[in-house]
Amino acid sequence: MKRTQIMIVIVCAITATIMAVGVFVAIRYWCPGTICILMSDATELYCPSKGLESIPLGCLNSHSEVETLHLQRNNISVVCKDDLKMMSSLRVLDLSQNRINNIEPGALNSLENLEELRLFDNKLASVPSLVHNPEVSSVWLYRNEIIYVPEEVFAPGVKVDLRLQGNKFNTLHARTFFEVANGTQLAIDHGVTICAKDEQELEQLLGIYIRIWVEGTAVELENVSRVC
Repeated sequence: MKRTQIMIVIVCAITATIMAVGVFVAIRYWCPGTICILMSDATELYCPSKGLESIPLGCLNSHSEVETLHLQRNNISVVCKDDLKMMSSLRVLDLSQNRINNIEPGALNSLENLEELRLFDNKLASVPSLVHNPEVSSVWLYRNEIIYVPEEVFAPGVKVDLRLQGNKFNTLHARTFFEVANGTQLAIDHGVTICAKDEQELEQLLGIYIRIWVEGTAVELENVSRVC
């Protein structure tokens, strides 16, 4: 290859790298119109299927007043602690069908009005804390890689539709549900057990009206709960 041709190849490679970095910076910190669309009522920000690898901070900072945020079907892997700190008006957050394996502690704390959290079809190993989200009523976490559900997940008194089917855990803590309101619904796989540490905990658990769905079939809470 001639020297001139080699120089052209090098220049093109450098230019392509600069352009790629520039596009990444634009997506992360600015808000190109091709990335997110603010819907006509100005309460819904629509950013699905854009190949995003991180939360588009520029778009969120420009439209922090929205109530619904669509980020589904992207390539996001991490939700950083400060990514959503400006989104206190958010009621619906859709992060489904990404590659999320980590939601940093505190990342959802500022979402005090959050009602629906859609995180299905990701790679999470644990359920994120929602103790600072007193309005949450729908949490969809099915088809992740969850092996652990903490004892403290929800704010006191929430009535939640929790969908956990298609994960890797076999047991749940009874204490996870001590603070939820009557009428909470839980969808799990066949073979999952809700474990109480003693008879007193089991009695407390069974005193809560929780509707259980096992692979689409309604079952009694007592049939999936025991001391273990």
